[in-house]
Amino acid sequence: MVLVTDSSACLPPTLFYHSNVRVVPIRILLANSSLKDSPEAIPEIFRAIAAQEPVTSAPPTLGEYLAAIEDDSFDEAVVITPATELASMHHIALVAADLSNRHVEVVDTRSFGAAHCLVVAAALEAVVSGAGAVAASEAAGSAASRTELVAALPEFGSMPRFAEAASDEPTGQSRRHPLIRLQDGAVVPLAGALSRGDALAGIEAAWLKDGGSEAELTLIFHAASELLAEELCGLLGGVTEIVSCSPALALQTGPGCVGAAWTRRV
Repeated sequence: MVLVTDSSACLPPTLFYHSNVRVVPIRILLANSSLKDSPEAIPEIFRAIAAQEPVTSAPPTLGEYLAAIEDDSFDEAVVITPATELASMHHIALVAADLSNRHVEVVDTRSFGAAHCLVVAAALEAVVSGAGAVAASEAAGSAASRTELVAALPEFGSMPRFAEAASDEPTGQSRRHPLIRLQDGAVVPLAGALSRGDALAGIEAAWLKDGGSEAELTLIFHAASELLAEELCGLLGGVTEIVSCSPALALQTGPGCVGAAWTRRV
């Protein structure tokens, strides 16, 4: 069985290159070119953002989803997508599933990024244990219902979509590191105008309050903010894996975002 997901899931190499996983790429659209959403694209994407050049993204195509679902190595598939409210991939995946003659399950993670990654990891664990599409999708759905994500967004000068949803302050007013939580597909503001230390402490507090210290798995993620991610890793005990946001996800959060995602135990 094949697990299909998109590049915004920020999979570490152990998942990205697993033989049962297929990653369909988001496209990054620049003024005069386009790039696949991959770690190699990060320097050019952030250069364009810093230069205030137009940078947008386009979801994987219907054909790309269908080709991954119908990979000749497998006879059924589970497709795992970001929350419907945050991206168009879930709708595209449903159409691809309807067009395929294979058994396909489509799972909405109700989140994005590192939380999306944790749902893929739970589904893959089920697949490796011998689960078929139905059981693997149930494992993914269970993980999605127990997975939390909290992030500190960057300063206003580099804050696109999620940051603006996290504060009621007027556009153009200086602010620092608003804190957000992803809950059932919605961006929920937790705090605004926090210092770096207070923002990281806020993530730690949320992690501790909601079962992070006993979680099945925790991931720390960042968008071009490795030092902040390492500092947060230390606060959470230093045993969690750090992953980089994909360029497409960094377009939504802004360079400088850092956060944690974790799956609570049953």
